[in-house]
Amino acid sequence: MSRILKRHQKLAKAFSLIELSIVILIIGILVAGVTQSSRLVKRIRLLTAQNITNSSPVPTIKDLALWYETTLEKSFNDAEEQDLGELTMWYDNNPQATYKLNAFPPLTNNRPKFIENGINGLPSVRLAGVDDYLRVDQVGISGPQLTYFIVARRIAWVQDSSIINGTGPSGNDWNATESFTGFYEGGGGGMIPGRNSGLLCLAMLGSHPGNGNSFIADSVFNGSTNIAYINGTGYTPANSTGNFNITQIHIGPRIAGGNPYIYYNADIAEIIFYSRALNTEERKAVEQYLSRKWAIKIAS
Repeated sequence: MSRILKRHQKLAKAFSLIELSIVILIIGILVAGVTQSSRLVKRIRLLTAQNITNSSPVPTIKDLALWYETTLEKSFNDAEEQDLGELTMWYDNNPQATYKLNAFPPLTNNRPKFIENGINGLPSVRLAGVDDYLRVDQVGISGPQLTYFIVARRIAWVQDSSIINGTGPSGNDWNATESFTGFYEGGGGGMIPGRNSGLLCLAMLGSHPGNGNSFIADSVFNGSTNIAYINGTGYTPANSTGNFNITQIHIGPRIAGGNPYIYYNADIAEIIFYSRALNTEERKAVEQYLSRKWAIKIAS
């Protein structure tokens, strides 16, 4: 009788160990499933964004000057596409050009970071607001017209900073005729679109979307006026005359005498430039593409 009892006790212990192992295995499978599910969702989101990009109207609109975005495999070096990886190049994806206007950090300490889970859960370029920035050389945009689009999310406000700037031979982003200052942020809480950071273009935009809020900013210079838009809403036109002579573009800093001195603090997801004024239909087509891709609501 005692032998039978001991045998049952051993079997009970064995079953307990088996049951415990099964429970551990199930938990492991569930954890792995959640992890794999998260990766799958992320992968699907990225593939969707890539499909939206590849079918976008951007390259079908003439006079595309440059196009930076963050979801295509050809946008960055493969080894740098990891969270918080330092970027040495942001490649121009303009299919209309044989000479690509790639953006690069001039020095090692200027390198921005690759953010895996950025705007809309997609990759973004992070500018830390200290000394991170990218420069584009030999731009060659001239004439009285220009249109550009920016998708960004400000991290912190830096007074007198600007998202993007274009300079000419003078090396100053405030030169009255040749340059532009893209969405200058002064002390009033709004954003000034840009020619000469306010001397030629005084139209103050509405309140800034605020820290942590993604937005689409675009600016259209038609040769006599500049009209700026935030999330599809246009603001009062400002005078803008004279010819641009843009030889360099800087993503992140203000520029004086060719040197950066104030840095923007934000995640940047997409930048598009055209060397002419887009018409309303064209502008809205690009805005709708950006809205769909980055999940940013725009005015109809």
